Amino acid sequence: MNATGRKLALLLAAAAALGAVYWWARLPGSRAGQGEPPSAGNRVKLVWVGHGYASGGNANRIIAQWSKEHPDIDIEYKEYPGGDADYMKSLDVAMAVNEPMDVMMMDGGDHIQRATEGVLLDFGPYLQADRFDPAASFGSYMTEMEVKGSYYFLPSSLHYSVLYYNKDMFDEAGLAYPNERTTLAGLAAMASKLARPGDGADRVFGFVPSSWEDTIFIPLLNGGWSFLSGGSPQFRDSRVGQALAWYKGMQDSGAAPSFAQIELQKWDARFLFADRRAAMIEADWSTPQVWNKRRFDDKLLGGENGLKFRYGATFYPRLNESVPPKSFRLSAGSGYVASASTKHPYEAYQFVRFLTTEAAAGLSGAASAYGQANASDFRELFDTYQDRDNRVHTGIYPPSFLDELKRIRDETAVVTGPAGNEDTALAQHMEQAMLAMFLQRMNVYFGGGADADDFLRLLQEQAEAERINTITPEGS
Repeated sequence: MNATGRKLALLLAAAAALGAVYWWARLPGSRAGQGEPPSAGNRVKLVWVGHGYASGGNANRIIAQWSKEHPDIDIEYKEYPGGDADYMKSLDVAMAVNEPMDVMMMDGGDHIQRATEGVLLDFGPYLQADRFDPAASFGSYMTEMEVKGSYYFLPSSLHYSVLYYNKDMFDEAGLAYPNERTTLAGLAAMASKLARPGDGADRVFGFVPSSWEDTIFIPLLNGGWSFLSGGSPQFRDSRVGQALAWYKGMQDSGAAPSFAQIELQKWDARFLFADRRAAMIEADWSTPQVWNKRRFDDKLLGGENGLKFRYGATFYPRLNESVPPKSFRLSAGSGYVASASTKHPYEAYQFVRFLTTEAAAGLSGAASAYGQANASDFRELFDTYQDRDNRVHTGIYPPSFLDELKRIRDETAVVTGPAGNEDTALAQHMEQAMLAMFLQRMNVYFGGGADADDFLRLLQEQAEAERINTITPEGS
């Protein structure tokens, strides 16, 4: 064989070898996913992407705990820009340019479109092999997290709202504190008596929400309402009118800011409350952790001295008297996904399981979504904080406040969604579509351009058209 023939034979042999590797990596039983098979004797390395874990050595503690149990799998943590919107933009850009990453932090629901597009790893085969049922382990809301009948996301924390209130302002106004029996109408009456007119920092709102979604739709979902019922959009349900009216009444009276004003001023309810510019706020359970970061890392909100007033927390108000006290439609907070192109899919799945179950419940700085997690250290999530200078702060909050937060977690009556009654994919799509419709047009109603009946009729018509377009086969 001449030199040219030998070169050709070598090239063909190399091509055949590469082809064998390519197809081996794609066999269902292969653990190499879409990457190359791991070489014998080589250590596995996973890249973990998230935000909020770099400060205080949180990521290092999690990795150290993992390494004790999995010494052959190295973890590299990459901190992306903080804030949900900035983080997801950065993550999407990184994924688009094939930035190396294996496990990514993501909020529940944000995974749905990305999983549908095929960029996330399907955990289903691994969960089945482990006989691990996410719905049984995390909660029935996990059925709403399914994509194409499988799981691409596991939650590390729960999302539920809390009503925080300024006890000093209530005492000065001679009002009883809110509790689990408080309704939206009752909250509005309190807010009108607590509001104080003024300019700038002198103005005090009776109530400030964290977002328009939580303000309008959390009371509805807690009351058993759903975006779809029997396959039909539910904007015309009378309860939606109640959810609109309670906040517009406060907005028009000056007891609460308009959503447009909140957006324009870039107000954050948690910091308005800490600055005594809001008597009550709706905010996530993790709000005290946010205050800790603001105090000890940013040297704001009174720094070492903390909030200079008495405060309390209770269950989020009910839509109306017919809703049982303490009801809440729990959902996934933050959690983890894995890249579909990871070279180590099984190891990435293992790390996601670690981050979202009992092994990491005390490390992640979150109210664990895992049903079997030990909740005995729940108070420490708020009352112990290690700042960016690695100083540890303890005894941050009054014991009575911590007891209230724990009671809210322990006694919340979980409201389940309409499991089995709706097509999951259709329900997921319509929920996002209906929220987008509401956002696009809500200033028409809250700005006084339409009454509630006309506003909801318009939304209902738009939602029904979207549903028909979604379920009608292309070309029909």
